[in-house]
Parts: sequence; structure tokens; C-alpha cells
Amino acid sequence: MPASDAEIPAADAARVAELRATLDHHARAYYELDAPEIPDAEWDRLYHELVALERAHPALVTPDSITQRVGGSTNTAFAPVTHTVPMMSLHNAFDLDELRGWNERVVRRLEDQAVPQFAVELKFDGLAVSLIQSNADGFGSHVTLPGLGVFLHNRGIGFALDPDH
Repeated sequence: MPASDAEIPAADAARVAELRATLDHHARAYYELDAPEIPDAEWDRLYHELVALERAHPALVTPDSITQRVGGSTNTAFAPVTHTVPMMSLHNAFDLDELRGWNERVVRRLEDQAVPQFAVELKFDGLAVSLIQSNADGFGSHVTLPGLGVFLHNRGIGFALDPDH
């Protein structure tokens, strides 16, 4: 049974508020300003601390908590593009069981389609992109970045594919 507000230690409630403010600040820096201020590992540590506190005290969960929404607003400088195939995240899989769980979610979403082969690498700070080739000569129409749900954001950057690699 969830604890009532009176049963939640004041220190836990204060820490939840502090974590939300910190994570909201860093989400804006990362997603909207393209200027991250902390490493991904620190973000993950703070986020998982917030998740643990919210699980321990469900009365503290609010719809505006970063644990209940996608990290940041989209940058309106870029035109939205619909994903042909969703870009799925591992959601910080820290062990084989979590990786297997991610794979099971992928397979479920594919329904009766063939299951693709995956290449999995250690997480490094970086950028996920989807390259869309629309011309037979190997020149793409745009480079897109993951966005909210099924949308990408067209950076309008030209690229060429090297047919020898």
C-alpha cells in the first residue's frame, strides 16, 4: 500500500524535488540547447536515484516528473519527419537480463516480421542518427536525429554513401 504524504520522510521529498530540478535543468541543456553539462553516467546516476525514490514513495510521482515523460522538448528549428522504422533505445541496459528484455520488446513490436540481427556496443557519449537514402546515386536527402516517439528532426545535412565500404 502506498505511503501517505504524512509517512514520506521530509528528506526524501526534498531530495525528489532537488533531483527533478537538477534533471530538468540538465535535460534542457542536453535536448534543447545542445550543450550538455554533465556526463551521461552522472545523468544516469541521478535519474536512477529519482526512480528509486519514486518507487519507494509512489505518492511522490507526478505527471511532470522526468521519469514520466520524454527528456526534453523538440528543437523547433528543425522540421519534423516521421520515422520509417522507430529508433529504439536500450534504455540504459546495464546487464544481460536488461538487454534480453529490450530484445523481447523489439520482437513483440515486430509482430510477424523477420527479426533483424543486431550489433551491440558499449555506450559512449555520442549521437544517434538515421540516414535516409532517397536517390539511386547514393546521395541522401537528409540526416535525422531521434526525437519524441516516432518523429525525427531533419538537420538538412547532405551526405554521400561510399559504395566501396
